[in-house]
Amino acid sequence: MAKEISYLLGYNELSAFTRTFKRWTGQTPAAYHRNFIDCEIKPGTSTQKKVPKGTF
Repeated sequence: MAKEISYLLGYNELSAFTRTFKRWTGQTPAAYHRNFIDCEIKPGTSTQKKVPKGTF
């Protein structure tokens, strides 16, 4: 997946995209993807956050 994204963004080398991505996010594209998958909202869970009273 990272290879396709790097190509779409104009990178000729995956390694150049990976270095730049790590500079932007602090992690490799693979680590970012794993963290994203781990944080996915599971069916049946609430997506709403509690907001303290008086913040509006």
